[in-house]
This record gives sequence, structure tokens and C-alpha cells, in this order.
Amino acid sequence: MSDVSLRYRSNVAVDALELGECTIRKTRLAAATWWELWLFVPRDDCDDSEIVAVPVNVNGVFNEKGPGGRTWGLKKLGRGLWQVSPSINVVADAQACKTHPGPHPSLPSVWHHTPALVNVPEGEPWQA
Repeated sequence: MSDVSLRYRSNVAVDALELGECTIRKTRLAAATWWELWLFVPRDDCDDSEIVAVPVNVNGVFNEKGPGGRTWGLKKLGRGLWQVSPSINVVADAQACKTHPGPHPSLPSVWHHTPALVNVPEGEPWQA
């Protein structure tokens, strides 16, 4: 299950997130639209922090070929509590940080966790 909890903030700009917070925003590219989970998290490999984004499949499972590319499952566990699956592994390569599901043995992890979103209010647009 979850190994880290992130406080959810509704209707907030990504750059307004504080460390340990997240939000979900609609994303569009050409005709495709999807929900994207944005997280502001401390890096595991140093004293810095990262803004990370992954597409999410609300009430669904991981999809390697979702509309936003790799798409993580996001399921409700209880009132105000949602769980991402599988783990989000942010790896560093020569170009930038990239997200992968689960372990990635060939590149070092910057942040590798299975986050739970807490304090999620009912009625968010992405919950419909």
C-alpha cells in the first residue's frame, strides 16, 4: 500500500504547491485529454526537491499506453483518501528526470514511492 502520504490541494496552480503536496489538473494534447497528478516532493538522493507529474486513470489501473503515455491507476480507499498504483519511480538520466512504474534497475532513482493522496474533498471534477 502507501509508503508516503501527500496532502491534496484543490484547484491550485502547480507552482503554488508546497513540499509534500499534490494536485490533479486536466491536460490536453491535440484531441487527447487526461488527468495529470502533480506532486512536489523531496528527492531521495539529495537535499533538493522535484515537481513530478504523472497521468492518472481515475478509478482504474495502470495503462502503459494511456492518453498521456504511461498512466498510473488512482483508486479511492476511503473518505478523502486515494491511492496511486503502481509505485512512481522518478529516475535521472542525462537529459532530465523521467517517471517509470516500479523498479528501474539501469538508472538511479530520484524519488520512488507509492503515494496516497489525503484530504481529498468530495466532488472534485476528476472524480466524476
